[in-house]
Amino acid sequence: MVNMALASGIGAYFDIIREIQLAIKLPNVLTVDAKGLQLLNDSPFYLSTPGQVRLGKMMADVFLYFD
Repeated sequence: MVNMALASGIGAYFDIIREIQLAIKLPNVLTVDAKGLQLLNDSPFYLSTPGQVRLGKMMADVFLYFD
């Protein structure tokens, strides 16, 4: 399973949620960090098309890493 850590967000709990997501240590679970990927111009939450494409490549790389 590939888990995605939040790319961005607003609010007091954003950093706490990211820390928890990045700290997950479970068998057969790897996390992709989406922070820094391009967002839609009018949204602090949603990835742009180029951001989604990059995330897809990152997730594919992690998936191929699984044995």
